[in-house]
Amino acid sequence: AGLPFFDEKTGEDLTKQTVFLVLYRDKWVSLESVPQAKFMSDQGWKFKAVCDGYHDRLYSLQIDWYQDSLYLNFDLKKK
Repeated sequence: AGLPFFDEKTGEDLTKQTVFLVLYRDKWVSLESVPQAKFMSDQGWKFKAVCDGYHDRLYSLQIDWYQDSLYLNFDLKKK
């Protein structure tokens, strides 16, 4: 997905080993598998970052019609 993921304590870049998922039709799927136009709807979205050795990180977000860019940065906590 091209999103940055980091260890919250050390700042180590975890991007390559992290999977970023979105809840779509009651299933966790890759961000790329959801049609981009769906994100323009006026609904809330749930996202999950999964990385071995770290706690899953859950996020909720609502994207409004006027937002054409979104920059996210994720810190993950070791188990």
